Amino acid sequence: MTLTLNRQLLSSRQILVAFSGGLDSTVLLHQLVQWRTENPGVTLRAIHVHHGLSANADAWVKHCENICQQWQVPLVVERVQLAQEGLGIEAQARQARYQAFARTLLPGEVLVTAQHLDDQCETFLLALKRGSGPAGLSAMAEVSEFAGTRLIRPLLARTRGELEQWALAHGLRWIEDESNQDDSYDRNFLRLRVVPLLQQRWPHFAEATARSAALCAEQESLLDELLADDLAHCQTQQGTLKIAPMVAMSDARRAAIIRRWLAGQNAPMPSRDALVRIWQEVALAREDASPVYVWVRLKSAAINRNCGGLNPSLGKAKPFCRGRRGYNRWNYRRGWEVYSLLREAIFALRVQTKRSACVSKRQDCCILSGATADVS
Repeated sequence: MTLTLNRQLLSSRQILVAFSGGLDSTVLLHQLVQWRTENPGVTLRAIHVHHGLSANADAWVKHCENICQQWQVPLVVERVQLAQEGLGIEAQARQARYQAFARTLLPGEVLVTAQHLDDQCETFLLALKRGSGPAGLSAMAEVSEFAGTRLIRPLLARTRGELEQWALAHGLRWIEDESNQDDSYDRNFLRLRVVPLLQQRWPHFAEATARSAALCAEQESLLDELLADDLAHCQTQQGTLKIAPMVAMSDARRAAIIRRWLAGQNAPMPSRDALVRIWQEVALAREDASPVYVWVRLKSAAINRNCGGLNPSLGKAKPFCRGRRGYNRWNYRRGWEVYSLLREAIFALRVQTKRSACVSKRQDCCILSGATADVS
């Protein structure tokens, strides 16, 4: 069996490999070591992230150190702590991992990860379960922007079975993370119980989902191209999104522009219903109101209206305590606080201001109006 690296990777000369020590990243690192032998100008490093979640985590570090020493690959070990309130373990671990990658990248390096076709299928199904649109259903791109450089996934067209064949044929050793057998995690549930049934019924199901993801990505790219002029017309140089030009637009066109504006601000993407509320309850609020829309998805974000435009506020809400009965509290700079009840995902707002305020509670956000709350 032959595994080939994509052309985007072949043009790179400084590479940082995400190396967990598992099957996928072991095969990837092994291939890159072989490629480095054929291309002496290539600089190769590996990074292993110690999450501290398993009793075997220290042993995994030792395994990775031994492999990298054997293959003469410099290894960086990053130890992280998962303390982000309001996130599941999977989301916390992923966030901490990619933060570690970003910290470790050197100028000119690209990040290479070992996701494969089966991972792509799971990502597509998870997005489908969440009710995602074309952007979410695009799943993972083979090449994407990350931390000022590129993130390359050269194995996306290969199945896990192919990687295992390669590993066995070359006598490779890898670790098995025991948490991969815990189907209480959504991705593991799909991997262990759902996808095998789908593959049994339709042997090329993973390939079909990958094609669908690619088509969704093409549609998103086309929309970006078609809406570029609209976004430029609606956005000021300071990043404010002007409301007036969007009033006469269709709901679908307006929502697409707001999504692209938020993406350009590196904001967490709100739900479809949340976008409707942002428009109706913030953009179209009465002139004497000062509405603020707050939501938390992996990181906090808020939108307020000022001088006829929408303004983002990112990362201003940071968890600083854990209250009773599952409450989390976020402290905002200008004298107001957000409380979230995690199980019901309901937000309540306490306003510390001399003026009266009206608070509208929603499933995943809250609207503050009638108070001078400045979160810009």
